[in-house]
Amino acid sequence: MAAKQVNYYDYDRSKPVECRCGWSGQPGAYEDYFHELLDVTCPRCDTMLLIVPYPTRAQTEEAAATGNEEAIAELEQIEERERTTGEDEE
Repeated sequence: MAAKQVNYYDYDRSKPVECRCGWSGQPGAYEDYFHELLDVTCPRCDTMLLIVPYPTRAQTEEAAATGNEEAIAELEQIEERERTTGEDEE
């Protein structure tokens, strides 16, 4: 079974996932974080269940435009960092 890829802003840590071995549960406790994505692995049989790539700036802007609160907050943080970094360069 191939791991399901999920858009970052569609990923719901409270929505249970199921494995072919019979295990099911909330994915949040079984996340592994990497440079470009996070994944969720079954704690019983070690099968990778979900792959969640981190969003690009464009994806964050798109999600923010649709009212996603997490994306709105992230976009504000990005813009604040850019303003702070821009001030340092002057």
